Amino acid sequence: MDRNREDFEERFEKLLRRSREKNGVVTGKELDSFCGDFCLSDDEKKLVADVLEAHHTGIDMAPEPESYLRGDDLETYRELSESYASMRITDVNELDGLIKSACGNDSVSSEKLILSFLSMALDAACLYSGQGVFLEDLLGEAEEALVYTINEIDGNLSGEILEDHLRTAVLDRLDEVVIAERDQQEKDAQAVRYVEGVAEKAAELSESLNRSCTVEELAEETGWTAEYILEAIRI
Repeated sequence: MDRNREDFEERFEKLLRRSREKNGVVTGKELDSFCGDFCLSDDEKKLVADVLEAHHTGIDMAPEPESYLRGDDLETYRELSESYASMRITDVNELDGLIKSACGNDSVSSEKLILSFLSMALDAACLYSGQGVFLEDLLGEAEEALVYTINEIDGNLSGEILEDHLRTAVLDRLDEVVIAERDQQEKDAQAVRYVEGVAEKAAELSESLNRSCTVEELAEETGWTAEYILEAIRI
């Protein structure tokens, strides 16, 4: 494709983030608009939809977490989802009252707000599963963001606005977590390539010498420094 890859990836990340703000949904209209902006073919559009699905995002309908979670993540979700949902406060007036009380340093009200939005934190964490971080750890980060944000809320927020505010804070934290994990995975992969490259050259030289080569011999053969080789051995 002759389109700007960087722009495409940036726009896709924004589309994915918007879907998470809506609990894992992209409308067909949004998908059509995104693909139209890049003049994607029908096959390419299907690929985009497939990638969204891989990130637990549905078209016009959010997938149920139990449809994509696996192993320990699925067990964690099943253990918590029902109890978290039962603590959700849906009455707007009650939420508004709790917000005002929490802003007045009422710890009981703050705790009730935290418990009320645990189900939201769990649903958000599910959307980031499968990216190298266990759901339990994602949920821990989401809950930490939830607690921090509730402790800092403005008493003028309504219950409805508070939920959007909390979701944004939770998603921001989860974005940071998976980006950090992705960066670490890339560093680990680079380290593996580094070690394998040194090991491969050492094996080739040892074979030609019909004995194990020394660090100095490998350095002379490859032009690498002894420190570079020793670091690969250390890793």
